[in-house]
Amino acid sequence: MSHQQDNSGIKMVRVDLGATMPSTININTDAQLEELEDGSIYVSYEGVRYAKGQFVPFHIFGVNSSPARHITAAQFVTGSMLAKFGADHGKWPAMALKFLLSKDTR
Repeated sequence: MSHQQDNSGIKMVRVDLGATMPSTININTDAQLEELEDGSIYVSYEGVRYAKGQFVPFHIFGVNSSPARHITAAQFVTGSMLAKFGADHGKWPAMALKFLLSKDTR
Protein backbone atom coordinates (compact mmCIF):
# COMPACT_ATOMS: atom_id res chain seq x y z
CA MET A 1 0.00 0.00 0.00
CA SER A 2 1.37 3.40 -0.89
CA HIS A 3 0.23 6.94 -0.23
CA GLN A 4 0.30 9.93 -2.55
CA GLN A 5 -0.92 13.47 -2.18
CA ASP A 6 -1.96 15.50 -5.19
CA ASN A 7 -2.02 19.29 -5.58
CA SER A 8 -5.55 19.52 -4.15
CA GLY A 9 -4.33 18.21 -0.80
CA ILE A 10 -6.36 15.02 -1.16
CA LYS A 11 -4.50 11.97 0.11
CA MET A 12 -4.77 9.02 -2.24
CA VAL A 13 -4.23 5.43 -1.11
CA ARG A 14 -3.05 2.84 -3.60
CA VAL A 15 -3.71 -0.77 -2.60
CA ASP A 16 -1.79 -3.61 -4.20
CA LEU A 17 -4.62 -6.13 -4.62
CA GLY A 18 -2.08 -8.87 -5.31
CA ALA A 19 -0.21 -8.36 -2.04
CA THR A 20 0.23 -11.26 0.35
CA MET A 21 -2.16 -10.86 3.25
CA PRO A 22 -3.13 -12.85 6.31
CA SER A 23 -6.01 -15.28 5.83
CA THR A 24 -8.11 -13.67 8.60
CA ILE A 25 -8.26 -10.46 10.58
CA ASN A 26 -10.52 -9.78 13.55
CA ILE A 27 -13.15 -7.10 13.11
CA ASN A 28 -14.51 -7.50 16.63
CA THR A 29 -14.46 -10.31 19.19
CA ASP A 30 -16.82 -12.51 17.15
CA ALA A 31 -16.49 -11.46 13.51
CA GLN A 32 -13.54 -11.77 11.14
CA LEU A 33 -12.64 -10.95 7.58
CA GLU A 34 -11.59 -14.19 5.94
CA GLU A 35 -9.68 -14.49 2.67
CA LEU A 36 -10.12 -17.79 0.85
CA GLU A 37 -7.53 -19.47 -1.36
CA ASP A 38 -9.22 -18.08 -4.49
CA GLY A 39 -8.69 -14.53 -3.18
CA SER A 40 -12.33 -13.86 -2.30
CA ILE A 41 -12.96 -12.18 1.05
CA TYR A 42 -15.98 -12.60 3.31
CA VAL A 43 -17.14 -11.49 6.73
CA SER A 44 -17.20 -14.64 8.82
CA TYR A 45 -19.56 -14.69 11.81
CA GLU A 46 -20.87 -17.68 13.77
CA GLY A 47 -19.68 -20.06 11.05
CA VAL A 48 -21.48 -18.21 8.23
CA ARG A 49 -19.74 -16.27 5.46
CA TYR A 50 -21.25 -13.00 4.23
CA ALA A 51 -20.38 -11.33 0.92
CA LYS A 52 -20.15 -7.54 0.97
CA GLY A 53 -23.71 -6.98 -0.26
CA GLN A 54 -25.35 -9.52 2.03
CA PHE A 55 -27.13 -8.49 5.21
CA VAL A 56 -25.44 -9.51 8.47
CA PRO A 57 -27.33 -10.27 11.71
CA PHE A 58 -27.83 -7.21 13.93
CA HIS A 59 -26.20 -8.95 16.91
CA ILE A 60 -22.87 -9.05 15.04
CA PHE A 61 -22.09 -5.81 16.89
CA GLY A 62 -21.97 -7.63 20.23
CA VAL A 63 -23.83 -7.24 23.50
CA ASN A 64 -24.82 -3.63 22.89
CA SER A 65 -26.33 -4.43 19.52
CA SER A 66 -26.85 -1.75 16.94
CA PRO A 67 -30.42 -0.56 16.41
CA ALA A 68 -29.76 -0.88 12.66
CA ARG A 69 -31.26 -4.25 11.82
CA HIS A 70 -30.57 -4.14 8.11
CA ILE A 71 -26.89 -3.58 7.44
CA THR A 72 -24.71 -5.16 4.79
CA ALA A 73 -21.35 -6.79 5.42
CA ALA A 74 -19.68 -3.87 3.62
CA GLN A 75 -21.45 -1.33 5.87
CA PHE A 76 -20.45 -3.35 8.94
CA VAL A 77 -16.79 -3.47 7.88
CA THR A 78 -16.77 0.24 7.01
CA GLY A 79 -18.30 1.23 10.35
CA SER A 80 -15.95 -1.05 12.26
CA MET A 81 -12.85 0.28 10.48
CA LEU A 82 -13.95 3.88 11.05
CA ALA A 83 -14.45 3.16 14.75
CA LYS A 84 -11.06 1.41 15.10
CA PHE A 85 -8.82 3.44 12.79
CA GLY A 86 -10.64 6.66 11.92
CA ALA A 87 -11.24 8.14 8.48
CA ASP A 88 -7.61 7.78 7.29
CA HIS A 89 -7.88 4.74 5.03
CA GLY A 90 -4.10 4.46 5.09
CA LYS A 91 -4.42 3.08 8.63
CA TRP A 92 -6.99 0.45 7.68
CA PRO A 93 -5.86 -3.16 7.14
CA ALA A 94 -5.24 -3.94 3.46
CA MET A 95 -7.67 -6.86 3.60
CA ALA A 96 -10.51 -4.55 4.69
CA LEU A 97 -9.80 -2.19 1.79
CA LYS A 98 -9.58 -5.08 -0.65
CA PHE A 99 -12.96 -6.38 0.60
CA LEU A 100 -14.61 -2.98 0.29
CA LEU A 101 -13.16 -2.26 -3.17
CA SER A 102 -13.77 -5.73 -4.62
CA LYS A 103 -16.65 -6.77 -6.82
CA ASP A 104 -19.40 -8.65 -4.92
CA THR A 105 -18.77 -12.31 -5.72
CA ARG A 106 -21.98 -13.93 -4.57
